[in-house]
Amino acid sequence: MRKKAIPNLFDPSKDVSYRLDLLIQLLYDFDCHERFYVIRDLTGECGISAEYKDRITDFLKIPTSNVEFWSIDYSIDWLYAALFLSQTEPTGSIYDNVGNIIRGNNEDVDILLALRAEDKIHLVMIEVKIEIPFSESQLTSKVRRLEMLFGTDGKRFPHIYPHWLLASPYRSRRISTKDWPSWMTNADDEYLWYEIKKNFHSMKITRCDSKGTPCKHGAYWILEGRKGVKLSVNLTLQERQAILRNIYISDQVKLPLESLGSEQSTVDIYYSIPDFVSILHAVSQEAERTNDTSRAEFLSELHDRLSTLLYDEGAILP
Repeated sequence: MRKKAIPNLFDPSKDVSYRLDLLIQLLYDFDCHERFYVIRDLTGECGISAEYKDRITDFLKIPTSNVEFWSIDYSIDWLYAALFLSQTEPTGSIYDNVGNIIRGNNEDVDILLALRAEDKIHLVMIEVKIEIPFSESQLTSKVRRLEMLFGTDGKRFPHIYPHWLLASPYRSRRISTKDWPSWMTNADDEYLWYEIKKNFHSMKITRCDSKGTPCKHGAYWILEGRKGVKLSVNLTLQERQAILRNIYISDQVKLPLESLGSEQSTVDIYYSIPDFVSILHAVSQEAERTNDTSRAEFLSELHDRLSTLLYDEGAILP
């Protein structure tokens, strides 16, 4: 819940509790998105379910805490300003933009939670992807900027503990955490991730002509998948056999290879992004389950090959 109004000034004579109260107030004050007010009007001041809060705090091993603030699409500019003004002692009213940390762009945190545990605030920043994969360049930009904000060890601001999470329907194996600050990864230098379940297929409405061909000023319309993948893949006979025999997600989700075909046949694959990532996930799981070392290596190579086609060769269709 929002605190009572207090001066938007850092006061070195005040205790830790005052500075943390000031941080929470500034987080509220900077958030000018209309969605901020609309969602709170719909869900109430808290808006975060106890189940979701417990899931996050259990995952991050955060002690008993209260949700002091939450938001979506929260500007990194705002986050920096709130931390700077509440936790440091500025001189004057014009501030040095050290390292160009204030950029005036749309770079943001998809989900921001401020959890209060006695004299500590845990700032949980979550990057979310549902329909499309994580972008390596986008992640790198945000990681570098948040590192500037919190430091390599995450201890720039006393009593404030940053956490960085990725959330998606399936864990990606192609995200490099090399040179990420230590507070963003676990003991094995892996990124922190939790699953967001997606139990529906995203659809879009497309205008078309009488034959169903999409066109800008069509007099008709059709339903299409919102995102899709088209891959022209040269698959070996062994790879086709592996996919057809072992890699099944459901009756609706499997690679559309109705026949094995000849060696090195080319096949066009059309799939929604989530379904294709499901296939990659299943290949990875099969590789981990099998006790056959050579088969595990083969499936791992197949996974990497299909991942490369998807992520590196720009196979995502609008």
